[in-house]
Amino acid sequence: MEKTPQSRIGEMSVMDRTGHTQLKWNMDRMEEILAAQDMFSRSIAKGYSAFGSKSKAAPKHTIQEFDASMEEIVLVPRIIGG
Repeated sequence: MEKTPQSRIGEMSVMDRTGHTQLKWNMDRMEEILAAQDMFSRSIAKGYSAFGSKSKAAPKHTIQEFDASMEEIVLVPRIIGG
């Protein structure tokens, strides 16, 4: 019995004062990808840093552009201290 391939789901966590906001997208649904890309772009425009990986188990690395094939993206605000 053959299994049909599962659609992969991407997950983005945007850290903020409330803790974090989470957004998931199905990598096969363009409208969900566009919503995630919009959230990514708005966060980057606010000065957030982005980290991602192709699989949740892999180490995260700095990313500059949204990649819908990543399973996990984390956006963190700029840290200002002194």
